[in-house]
Amino acid sequence: MKKFNPEEELRKIQNKNITINSTSRIKGSYIPALLLACFGVAILGTTISNGLSMEDNNFYTVNIDIINGQQSQYIKKVSAGEFSAVIENDATFGSINCTKGTLSYDPETSRVYSNNINEDTECILSFMNDGTKNIQISQLNRISDNNGKSYYYKADAKNNYIKLGDTMFRIVRINGDGSYRLITEKSLDATTFGSNNDYVNSNIKDILNNWVQKFENYNLVEEDFDINNYQGLELDTLIAEYSYINSKVGLLNVREAYLITDGITDGYLSGSFFLSNGYGLENVWAIKDGVITNTSIYDTLNIRPVINIKPNSIKGQGTEELPYEIG
Repeated sequence: MKKFNPEEELRKIQNKNITINSTSRIKGSYIPALLLACFGVAILGTTISNGLSMEDNNFYTVNIDIINGQQSQYIKKVSAGEFSAVIENDATFGSINCTKGTLSYDPETSRVYSNNINEDTECILSFMNDGTKNIQISQLNRISDNNGKSYYYKADAKNNYIKLGDTMFRIVRINGDGSYRLITEKSLDATTFGSNNDYVNSNIKDILNNWVQKFENYNLVEEDFDINNYQGLELDTLIAEYSYINSKVGLLNVREAYLITDGITDGYLSGSFFLSNGYGLENVWAIKDGVITNTSIYDTLNIRPVINIKPNSIKGQGTEELPYEIG
């Protein structure tokens, strides 16, 4: 029988000259097994590489913020291609607006879907009545509040007018639970804040509780009013973890005011009026001539009440000439 010569066999396979050092720690008889092992490792490496590539390139995040729904958010990592998910709600479908990617919603099947997910997708799905569904929520600024994702109007907005009876308001923001936070267009009579910067025991609270009674027929809802005595502000959230009250009426808080007026010198928060948060041990936050500042509790300033409503129906276009009105 002819003796197996690994050097000769390798030359046949590779068709080139190879020199094997007979003193090498790798014996000649192990060469075929080594080749097979290397080949297997190469295949395994390719498989792992492909798997990582699929993880990196073929899976995307679908993030849906839900307004006035049974849930406030849907978020899931999905594979590329067709996508479908059921998001049920008892309210009327309003709109779906995407800031990234594209999704559609079928109100008959409660199904949100796409024929081809090929990127991370971010959308806002709103359940509202026929009037409010026309509000372009995707054009508003988004921030977290105590109920989910809130969408607020900047100070230069011209399409946030809403009228209740004979009183004109401006929509400050759409709260995370789908209710609307409103501030009066005009101020009430001026007053001092009170004997200290505690809103709960202030002159203003008594005035507001009497004023709000004429709006009891407009589906007012109790919402959180932040009354923390801020000395430094973090403006990446409106979540109030402590020092807030639930009420049908209150004042605009200082964090809302900063977000709304940031970079804008004029707008629907111009004028001079108290804000809800105390400042330090003696002073309170206020807006004076459109500028956020702190002032003495004994200063006499105007009051602009803030309420929250969850209307059954609404009509109008939100402009000063054709404001939204509760049906």
